[in-house]
Amino acid sequence: MARASGELAVGSGAARRQCSSVRVRPPGRRHHAPVPAAGDGGAAPKESHGSPAPVVGDARRPAGYSAAEVECEMITLCNSRIRIGFDEWGRLAALSDAAGTVAVPIEAPALTEVFTLELRSRDGVVTRVSPQAPPLVQQTEEADGQALTWTWRLSGDWGALDARARVVLPPDSPVSLWTLAVENHADQAIWQVTYPRVSGLAAFPEGDGPDWLAAPFHMGEKTPAPVRFVNHHVKRVGTWARSQDGCFDDEGGPGDIAYTYPGMWGMQYLAYGHPAGGGIYFAAHDPQSLYKRFGMYADGGDGRHAALMLRQYPEDRAAAGASFASFYPAAVGVYAGEWWEASAIYREWALQQEWCRRGPTREREDIPTWAKEADLWYWNWQTANSGHPRRHVPAIEYLKERFGCEIAFHWYGSNGEVFNGGWRSPEEYPADRDIRETLVAAMRRLHAGGIRAIPYVNARLWCPDTHAFREADGMSWVVADEHGKPHADEWAHIGLTTCPTAPPFQEVIRRVTNQMIDGCEMDGAYLDQITACYALPCFQPSHDHAPGGHDHWCRGYRQMLEKVRADIKQRSVDNVITSESVIECYLDLLDLDLSREISGLRSRIGCPGSLPIPMFHSVYHDYHLTYGTVQTFQERNPDLFRYGEALCLVGGGQLGVSGFFTGDERKPQAQPYLEYMEMLSKAHVAARAWLNLGVWKPPAAVACECVAIAAMPDLPPTQGIPAVLSGCFLLDGEVCVVLVNHTQRPQQAVVTLPPAGHGMAAGAFSVRRTHPGPETDLGRTGPDGDARAFTFDPASAQILVLRPVA
Repeated sequence: MARASGELAVGSGAARRQCSSVRVRPPGRRHHAPVPAAGDGGAAPKESHGSPAPVVGDARRPAGYSAAEVECEMITLCNSRIRIGFDEWGRLAALSDAAGTVAVPIEAPALTEVFTLELRSRDGVVTRVSPQAPPLVQQTEEADGQALTWTWRLSGDWGALDARARVVLPPDSPVSLWTLAVENHADQAIWQVTYPRVSGLAAFPEGDGPDWLAAPFHMGEKTPAPVRFVNHHVKRVGTWARSQDGCFDDEGGPGDIAYTYPGMWGMQYLAYGHPAGGGIYFAAHDPQSLYKRFGMYADGGDGRHAALMLRQYPEDRAAAGASFASFYPAAVGVYAGEWWEASAIYREWALQQEWCRRGPTREREDIPTWAKEADLWYWNWQTANSGHPRRHVPAIEYLKERFGCEIAFHWYGSNGEVFNGGWRSPEEYPADRDIRETLVAAMRRLHAGGIRAIPYVNARLWCPDTHAFREADGMSWVVADEHGKPHADEWAHIGLTTCPTAPPFQEVIRRVTNQMIDGCEMDGAYLDQITACYALPCFQPSHDHAPGGHDHWCRGYRQMLEKVRADIKQRSVDNVITSESVIECYLDLLDLDLSREISGLRSRIGCPGSLPIPMFHSVYHDYHLTYGTVQTFQERNPDLFRYGEALCLVGGGQLGVSGFFTGDERKPQAQPYLEYMEMLSKAHVAARAWLNLGVWKPPAAVACECVAIAAMPDLPPTQGIPAVLSGCFLLDGEVCVVLVNHTQRPQQAVVTLPPAGHGMAAGAFSVRRTHPGPETDLGRTGPDGDARAFTFDPASAQILVLRPVA
């Protein structure tokens, strides 16, 4: 990359000698000062009662200078992998790989604040603070890499504070590590810290299709043209879904792609780029899984730019005069290629964390063999459906016999109540003796057929109408906002969101899980909503955490899960606990997860063009088992049904059947769905070891017809969906390639076989078709693979295995 005029390149000896301690561009010279950031609270902050409050640091470009006249003076960090340029304000102004082939589109005239702080006075007045002048900058060479440190003094009628931002670039690393420390000299509480702010982001050049934001919403979602979306959203998620799937602290513009972790984000990274080249890796490398919020926001107020932002929080958000220091580094870097190359960066960090301490699934003795060998889960989730065994047990037995696969039962309403209509959640243990005896008889029948079953238990909501709630003074354990009021919740008809640190609630979940195993002979429990719902900051002063929560969400649930896990494994190693959707910070404490979102086209982010992606599996597939689907046999669009279920298979999850009940096997309308699921189940059996235990690898390149599929009746169909989907998994030096034609027509496809870059040793490989039919030798291929033509019957799957040849 050509060096800009006046640029100081950290990484060369001469530059280091020139830049030990300098003020870059003192105030008064031409500069481009920050402009208000729409996605960062562009409207003036409000007092608690709604009147305007002071705003500090929203300086605009000096009068008389156009964007074209803004001079560029940068300090640059560079190593063998990446090159990072910072302007006089300490803002990220240029980012590329070392060769300059992958350049993130950052436009200097659109840069906004390097960081923002939200302060709150004792009487609730909100003040937004950002740098008022360029900082002092110091460059050093340290044991952990090249480092840049910026210092600011910020002041106003609210008081003063000193801020110190630090960026370290380790040798040969694809990412830089960012931290911020704030010394608070004001009688104000630091309520929220936004750092880093990677502003000035424009759209990548169109090339062959749009750019994308890969975001870890549950299993993963890929949003096309995200800069345009966050500025000009097409369809906002409805109020209920926004609160349930986002947070009640909805902020910024309606198109912003930003959520909380732990919560709706299952991991702590984003990838924004173009598949033809690559893009920016943006992450929080936080081993404690502290409460945070991050994402892509509309920025700059011009409708053409966006910013990636990380919201960090102090341990005590209400402590007036308290200082702040980042508890973990944010990571900003570059990846080349598709989004899964960013996953490879994150995986290298993630596998070193506590939640991966037990090792990959195949090596874990605490996960039962039956869970590692399951092919299909039966799920009776229907909001108007009874959980009575007569509706389900014969149906499950029919599926097992017809499909010839290993099957388990994810049982809603097993206590005789209707999901979403019962008042006793989470106290699911049936009070009625007849119900208990009916369940025991059903479990013994299922066990005789080699079928396992786990009941639904809600592990987040506590119903005030229960004896345990009243006895424990449950209202004192409900999550409280900063005013001391219980959080409103769309699920309030079931129960109230309970702080995960609440000891009496942890004991309720522990007791009920044990009762379902001991009294009803269940095989563990499904603890709903732990891994699926937003985290709420809790300000209840009597709880075992500081005001605002800090570590309360992850720490509290880990305490709960550790207790439950110890109990159920003591009873039998064959017992399991699972939860809803996926999140990384509990992987060592959960055996599986209901990760149904991979199977649907309906965007939780709210973008009609979004696609589900196996983002979680790209990092953790060999460390965690997943199962389930959003599709049901009541789906009126068979194209969507087939596509969704195919996504489950090629993504590496255990399959799911939902909406199929005793007697449906005789109904003509159920036959196409049964035939399709039988085909997929047999394919899963053929590839079971790879699909359940293998390392996820990038899908094989498939050249085939593309189709359009309608996900919602009020939106246009999603275009460009490949008729033949692929998935690749590495196990014991062999790569399994799963191919599915999800259309009702025969298909021709050219598949590029993928040994190179998939973890296989150099050399020749045999290509074997192991399904359908007897194993067939398809010849050999070299280390770089080759392109081969395949013919697919309508709604069919083929399994290929690539094995090294001695």
